[in-house]
Amino acid sequence: MISDVSSVLMRDFATTMQDRIERVERGESAEQIAAAGSSPASGLALGLRAAVMALTRVFRRFFVPYQAAS
Repeated sequence: MISDVSSVLMRDFATTMQDRIERVERGESAEQIAAAGSSPASGLALGLRAAVMALTRVFRRFFVPYQAAS
């Protein structure tokens, strides 16, 4: 579960950072970027997203055929 939470946090960080980089490349000022800021992380939403990732992984084991690494 900890790895799922870490994955969610890293994905959100990467998305936010990419958005900020794109805004800087478009020439937006620091004030505009700060004003557009992202919302703070919600513990419940973070936990739910991590739980969905974990459940997806479990169900994938049952319903997706095994493919050996090549």
